[in-house]
Amino acid sequence: MELQHENFDKILKNFEYVDGLEEILKATLELYDSETFIDLTKNMENYMNQYNKDFLTSNLTAEDLKEKFLILQNASILKKSKIQLLYVPSLWGDTIVFEHFRALTSFYTVLMKMKANEDKISEEKKFLFIEKLMHLLLDFDKDSTFEHADKKFFHSLKKLKWDKNANKLFDKIYDMHSEVMKYILEGIFSNIFQYNYSGNRFSLTFLVACNAVKHDRDRMVEDDVVLAFKTFYKLIHADIDQISI
Repeated sequence: MELQHENFDKILKNFEYVDGLEEILKATLELYDSETFIDLTKNMENYMNQYNKDFLTSNLTAEDLKEKFLILQNASILKKSKIQLLYVPSLWGDTIVFEHFRALTSFYTVLMKMKANEDKISEEKKFLFIEKLMHLLLDFDKDSTFEHADKKFFHSLKKLKWDKNANKLFDKIYDMHSEVMKYILEGIFSNIFQYNYSGNRFSLTFLVACNAVKHDRDRMVEDDVVLAFKTFYKLIHADIDQISI
């Protein structure tokens, strides 16, 4: 924890011009005591496996879902990574790839399985909420209208690149975030840590990208990073059943 506080101070000093940064760093440290985040971190893969088992009994296929939900058709605009690593560097191609979208969808799937009543869980609700989240971000719990994630939106995501300083900031905050997971899981040498590390990183990156597109930018900047972490942490602690779609 002492090292985490040192990192806290260094990040604030190096990025003192970024509004809302201190709030996010404090929220990251508060994850150590968050029962919800601890449960999520320890059991994310198990919750996902449970959901997949339930999905198999529905007799739906991946192709059925793609045909039924337009967002999946539009998301296919994003390139699928051929290299399954913890992170896909932008120098290998597109910065935002399909795996970023899939990670956020999987993350919300886990939250539904973990927190929602069974009668509130459905593929329809899931994909509709993902669209709402992509457009409203931090205001995902507001009863507001939102646009559907059309082809134009995904083409804009595909063209995005990182601002150099924003990328550095993201990495610094995520290092703190991953240290919390390491503490909870008592190390990094486990499939569970790798599952959480890559899933959370990809989900957060996708939220950063969505905010950049929302503000008509072609680069992801520091404000997008802060907003993404705020949204992610708010989503973790949200009452899923009370979110209107």
